[in-house]
Amino acid sequence: MSPHKTTDKTTAKKLSDKEQAIIDLVIANPSISQKEMSKRLGLTVDGIRYHTDKLKKKGVLERGGGKKAGYWVVKK
Repeated sequence: MSPHKTTDKTTAKKLSDKEQAIIDLVIANPSISQKEMSKRLGLTVDGIRYHTDKLKKKGVLERGGGKKAGYWVVKK
């Protein structure tokens, strides 16, 4: 089973469309910046930050590494 399908199954019930779109971007590119996410999804950087903070609180997403060389981790 691909990681994407697993993520869909475990998170589909509790994530908004925007949160799922962020998760999809992170799966495709774990080192993506919030600025790049905002460009791809048509949201402001503050909007991305709001949703990533919600995902962190839900235990779905976490940030690893340093500020500049960091990466996102989707937790199952």
